Amino acid sequence: MHRFRWILLAAALVVTACSGTDDVVDANGGSTTITTADTAETTEPPADPRRGSLDAARAAWADAEISTYAYDVQFSCECPESSSGPFQVTVVDGAVVSVRHLFGIEADHAGRTIEQVFDAIEASLDADHQVDVTYDAATGVPGRVFLDLEAMAVDGGDASEISNLRLLGGPFEELAAARALWDTVGIADYTLRYRITCFCPEVIRTVTVTGGEITDVVDEGDPFPGLPTFTVEGLFDEIEQALLAGAASVTATYDEATGVPLSHFIDEVENMADEEHGAEVEAFTPASG
Repeated sequence: MHRFRWILLAAALVVTACSGTDDVVDANGGSTTITTADTAETTEPPADPRRGSLDAARAAWADAEISTYAYDVQFSCECPESSSGPFQVTVVDGAVVSVRHLFGIEADHAGRTIEQVFDAIEASLDADHQVDVTYDAATGVPGRVFLDLEAMAVDGGDASEISNLRLLGGPFEELAAARALWDTVGIADYTLRYRITCFCPEVIRTVTVTGGEITDVVDEGDPFPGLPTFTVEGLFDEIEQALLAGAASVTATYDEATGVPLSHFIDEVENMADEEHGAEVEAFTPASG
């Protein structure tokens, strides 16, 4: 009889060895709580593959060593066209220098460098938002980006599509420096007298600008339809668009004191006749007082 009770006790001990605590019947019919060491291994939670993709994309972008570039971006949002784009963002030496709406309307978007797009993605991951991003395999540039900034909110997402990355060179740096100088000078009232160069009759045009807006235009020479009427900002824009469009040749000079484009000449297509055009500034006169 005693031998049978010891067999039962041994069997109970074997069963409780598989659990942390349990009650077993002892040889005298009572119960004893037996605690065993927890031998389960502690494992690290699986790494977030989205962070791995972001890190790899950042590394690819850094390896590409691109600091002067332009790209197009379209936003999908509950917002007006001035905020949704499409926009053309130009970056020189790692800083946004211009944002232009591709439909020609006023742009309501500050623009972001590629590094700032990476930062926005990382911030959303840190906040545990829904993040869905695709990256270019060669450069790491985020292509399609969706950041759900407010979970379950109808308009809480930041969805964008980045495309058409273009690498830019020295002429953009010169243009950006001249624009920055012009912005610093802050002249809003002036007259601009310039000679239009094109395959057309010679025309000298004088434009009066007040508060940044054209208030008067006077031509010297035979009138010719379709000739551009430039402000200083318009001269900058024409040079920039020719560079972005990949014109065969773009040359420009700028005033060292104000940044005003003194001359520019654009050859849009190599070996094509009569499409070259530009302007030469003969006088720039700030309004007195």
